[in-house]
Amino acid sequence: MSLWRHRGPDAEAVERLRRRHARTLNGGELAAALSRLAADAGVPPIDPASVVAQPLVLRRDRFIVTVDARSAAGPVALIAKGYTDERAAQAFANHRALWDAGLGADRDVDIGRPWGVIDSLGLVVTERFPGRHPSAGDLEGARLAARATARLHGCAARLAPRVELGVVLDNLERRMRLLAARAPDLERSPVELAQTARVLGDELGGQDARPVNGDLSRESFIIVDGRTHLIDWDLSCEFDPAWDVGHYLAQARRYELRHPVSTDQLRATFVEAYVDATAADAAFLRRVDYYEGIVCLHKAHTIGRYGAPVEHSAALVDAAARALARAGA
Repeated sequence: MSLWRHRGPDAEAVERLRRRHARTLNGGELAAALSRLAADAGVPPIDPASVVAQPLVLRRDRFIVTVDARSAAGPVALIAKGYTDERAAQAFANHRALWDAGLGADRDVDIGRPWGVIDSLGLVVTERFPGRHPSAGDLEGARLAARATARLHGCAARLAPRVELGVVLDNLERRMRLLAARAPDLERSPVELAQTARVLGDELGGQDARPVNGDLSRESFIIVDGRTHLIDWDLSCEFDPAWDVGHYLAQARRYELRHPVSTDQLRATFVEAYVDATAADAAFLRRVDYYEGIVCLHKAHTIGRYGAPVEHSAALVDAAARALARAGA
C-alpha cells in the first residue's frame, strides 16, 4: 500500500500497460535499451541477441518480467517492472540514491545494482537475485531481515517524496469511509478508529524522516547463504522508520488470514532483532504499534476490494484496534 493516495489506472492506462507488457516480451526494444543501460550502469555490454524476457506478474497497474542475457563477463539476470504511470523513474532514483550512499556495499546486505529506466516501456530495470523469500517460520530469516531494515533506516541517502503524517491520515480516513460503506456491519467502526489514529498522531508527535521501503514485508527480502537481499523500491520515500516495522508486522497478520499458522514468533523475533540493531526505545515501539494499527486498517479495506470474506476484514480491524490501544496506553 502507499503512504499517500494512489489513484488507480483508468481504462486507457490499463491498455497502455498491456501494450508495454507485450512490447517488453517481444524483446527487440528491450534488448536495444539494455545495451544503453549497461553502459550507464558501468557493466560489460549485453549481447542483444541473447536477451530473453519471461512474464512473471501482470496486474492492472504494473507488470514484472524476468530478463536473462549474456555479456562478456557471463550470464546476466535482471528484473524489469513496468507501470501505468511514471513510477519507474522515482523508484530508480530512490534505489540509485541508496546505492550511491553505500547501502549494500558489504557482504551482509545487498540491494542489487540499479540499471536504469526504459521510458518508452515504462520500465525500471535492476539486478535479479536467486533464492526465495524467508518463510513465516524462518526466525533466522526474520532476524536478518530486521538487521537489513535497520541498515536501510540508518542510510544517509535522501529519498523522495518526503511524506508528512497528515497526508497518511487523510488517506486513511478516506479509505475507512469506503470500508465502512462496503461493510457496514463491522463490530468496530473503521471510521472511528481512523479518527483515533489522528488524535494519537498529535500525541505521538512528529519524528525525523529516514529512508523507508514503504511496503515492507517478508517478500521484501531474499536471503541466500546468510546474505540479505533487500528489494522493491516502488513505494520508497522518507518517513518515520517505525512505519516499516509496523508494516512488516501488519503484513504478517494478514498472512495468518490465508494460512493456518501463527506469526507471533516471527513478529516478536523481527522486533527484537531490530531493537538490538538500533537501540530503539519505548517511544519508537509505541509508534510501531501505531503504524501497525494504521496498516491493518488499510489492509482490511484492500482485501475487501479483492473479494476476501468480510470476516477477514473484521479480523484486521480488530487487530488495528488492539494495536492502536497499545500505542495509546
